[in-house]
Amino acid sequence: MQALVSIQIGKPRAMESDPAFALSSKPWRTAIFKAPVSGKVNVGTEGIHGDGQADLKHHGGVDKAICVYPVEHFEYWRQQLNRKDFGNGAFGENFSVAGLEESSVAIGDRWQIGTATFEVSQPRQPCWKLARRWQSKTLAAQAIDSGKTGWYLRVIETGTIRCDAPIMVNCGSDPSQPRFSIADANDLFYGKQRDLKSLKQLLDVPQLSDAWRSELQAKF
Repeated sequence: MQALVSIQIGKPRAMESDPAFALSSKPWRTAIFKAPVSGKVNVGTEGIHGDGQADLKHHGGVDKAICVYPVEHFEYWRQQLNRKDFGNGAFGENFSVAGLEESSVAIGDRWQIGTATFEVSQPRQPCWKLARRWQSKTLAAQAIDSGKTGWYLRVIETGTIRCDAPIMVNCGSDPSQPRFSIADANDLFYGKQRDLKSLKQLLDVPQLSDAWRSELQAKF
């Protein structure tokens, strides 16, 4: 069953340096520490009410309003990092979902959750803040290499949602349009596929975020 298992939000906060941890030797600011919320939650065009981002140049905005991560990946990371506390919200995601993964979710897919409608816009690009949170220097690279990156949604129709709600997926409105899964997009973006034809086709997908479109164009 495709379902919204957990919803997380968090505001940016200043993190002090901690000499006990090699990756936290300097102060930093982040909103990656998200806390679960229950009951009805309101969603606007730039995300869940009460949520925020510390680095608005690289995070947030209409194309990256909601960060999503599959709960099926957490056991993999518990084993990789030898940690038992890797669960909902561990990747700083807003939505922890079940029954949906990078290989099955495609750019342009639309999701109906509660009274809100969302659209898949791009894969997530794991960054140094994820590594710093878990004190694992290679975690961002591991996420990319494993393909377990998660992805982003834009909000098409604002509304109200709640956790444990089913996710109704509409796989795009144009059957003639090439379908690129998040896994496909990751492979093309990170150079695992050197396929210029596919890169051009991905650029033609109108639902692809402006940020990814710009970075992909730079590869030509």
